[in-house]
Amino acid sequence: MRNDQRMLWLVVALAVGATVLAPRLGRADDEGPNRGAISLSLTNDFTNTYMFRGIQQERDGFIWQPYVDVGLTVWDDEDAPIKSVTLGMGIWNSFQTERTGAEGDGPANLYETDFYPSLTVGLPGNFETSIIYYAYTSPNGAFRTVQEMDFLVGYDDSDLLGRLAMSPTVTFALEVSGTSFGDKRGSFVGLGVEPTIWASENEDFPLSVTFPMALGLSIDNYYEEEAGRSNDHFGYLQWGLRAGTDLPFVPETWGTWNVSVTGSGYYLGQSLKRYNEGDQPQPQVVGSLGISY
Repeated sequence: MRNDQRMLWLVVALAVGATVLAPRLGRADDEGPNRGAISLSLTNDFTNTYMFRGIQQERDGFIWQPYVDVGLTVWDDEDAPIKSVTLGMGIWNSFQTERTGAEGDGPANLYETDFYPSLTVGLPGNFETSIIYYAYTSPNGAFRTVQEMDFLVGYDDSDLLGRLAMSPTVTFALEVSGTSFGDKRGSFVGLGVEPTIWASENEDFPLSVTFPMALGLSIDNYYEEEAGRSNDHFGYLQWGLRAGTDLPFVPETWGTWNVSVTGSGYYLGQSLKRYNEGDQPQPQVVGSLGISY
């Protein structure tokens, strides 16, 4: 086994170990889970295909994508016009055994590391909006850093539709430096819903099955090809099934542990089809293990 592959498996073992040990850092009293102003989540995703907004990054080898998010709630008042204000910071990574696009002296297996500070505001009517600044970086030199501003709006319609809630979201993304596709900075809009199609009523095994769907569109120059060959507004349509559950046997004072499996398919626009040399991506499967506190 190559040295960098040994290092990758060592990092995987440490991350899974950190997920196992993390709850021991939580409270051990009778107050239950975290009730303070600081929240923490750690997630490990494992996938057979790395897709970013319909742009296929890698489909071979072992792909591990761990990320951590920290939030600081600076305002929380359900009776106020602004319900809550949260400052956040996240780090997302993609480790790939195929050493995708590796150049230079960087860590060959670390294809991508993203940093994303955020501001999230809770609004009346079960609406929530976020402003997120993304810096997409490639420690192994596969691509140049891309900087982006995202504006998200989400609506919690569970009070209106109950178990049939769609949980709709809208994302506007504006590239401010570099580009993820083509040779011009562009703007993107993504629409998403995730209705629940089945949920267990057994509190000892709270399994749910959802049907996530996402539509990715170019507002301007997001899916343009080099030399002006095409500038499709339609990027991709994604659909799938997700089965997930919290782990009820984990003590509440250790935070919330969850596992899930998601299977997805994609229908791509013409620009993305040509980028993949006419090859539609294989079905994507993502297994996830996470803890939040």
